[in-house]
Amino acid sequence: ILHIVNVYTEEGDYTLDPISANILAGDDADIEVSFEPSTAGDKSAGLIFDSNIDNDTIQLEGEGWQLPEVTTQAVSDIFVDSASGNGTITNLGYPYPTSYGICWNTATDPAVTDNHVDLGTASATGSFTASITGLVPNTSYYLRAFAINSVDTVYGNEETFTTSDGVLDIDGNVYSTVTIGSQ
Repeated sequence: ILHIVNVYTEEGDYTLDPISANILAGDDADIEVSFEPSTAGDKSAGLIFDSNIDNDTIQLEGEGWQLPEVTTQAVSDIFVDSASGNGTITNLGYPYPTSYGICWNTATDPAVTDNHVDLGTASATGSFTASITGLVPNTSYYLRAFAINSVDTVYGNEETFTTSDGVLDIDGNVYSTVTIGSQ
């Protein structure tokens, strides 16, 4: 009979499922130890059990993870058919993001499955800007910064903006409109 006595870690909290277990000779058992380290990177711990002979320890190793964090700033350079989306990676998380950028839509809660600009992998925190093109004149849009790592996709706060009023011709030229009087 093996009886799990304790789990120790170098740092961070852990959960053990089941909390304690008795494993009979010849039985199979799955024991899951989940760690929630306060920092990302390589981690190690030990699973201590009592085999009714001696206290033994099984060394465990794994990799901590952390979600990246992004914020969305106000949209700038708003024109008839384009704008600049601005965001900041405030925490890279671990593993580092494989993708980050800006996503937008005419409906709330834009996601990377909507219109988006992917700026590639991220290896440093800081501000970024993405050029948004192909917008429709005098239209309201919702925009969010995003970052993706192997754990999940995270989004910043939502910002809204409205493109300028104007006219596009067949060649893509943009003309501003001017209202004279009440016409």
